[in-house]
Amino acid sequence: MSFSFFGLQVAFKRNSRDPLAGQLQHLLARDATARQSITDKQRFWKDVSSLLVPASAGFEFGDWDLVRSFSAPDDYDEWVADIEAGLAPDAQADAASLVADASPSYVIATMMVLVDRGSNADETLGMGCDIPESDWMTRATFAQLIAILPRLNFANVQADAIYLVPGRGRQGPSANDLESDDYRLRPLT
Repeated sequence: MSFSFFGLQVAFKRNSRDPLAGQLQHLLARDATARQSITDKQRFWKDVSSLLVPASAGFEFGDWDLVRSFSAPDDYDEWVADIEAGLAPDAQADAASLVADASPSYVIATMMVLVDRGSNADETLGMGCDIPESDWMTRATFAQLIAILPRLNFANVQADAIYLVPGRGRQGPSANDLESDDYRLRPLT
């Protein structure tokens, strides 16, 4: 069987007056241990989307990819491995030391799915990602891409994941970090 991989990352400033990071943390903690049915998955991604889409005006950096080839499972695994490697305690301490200055800290939300190639979930992704190249790095595009996730038929989703970096109470990466080779996120317009 062949698969398609869709992944996206958005970064927004961590702000004590903005509850978005805390709301996302709460949502992830609530659903982290529960085994989810197809309906539960759609409800979860609808909740994620309902938090992030209205906040898209605050997205400052991002990246996304749709891979429809034999490498899709490897791409999914690579994204997961890279993010989880960055979640290790030593990596978090290193990241916190990088932003010890007065520069603002960012939160990165990473969302990804691996779907059956040719399924209706794959078709939904294909139609939603059919965006002119000139619009690829706009906040509106990222809002549109996030809104695709709850519309997927999760019977055709082999794997899905969401990560929020940094974790609760940790200093996040700076704007310079986000554009470095470690993150490779691009500014949004």
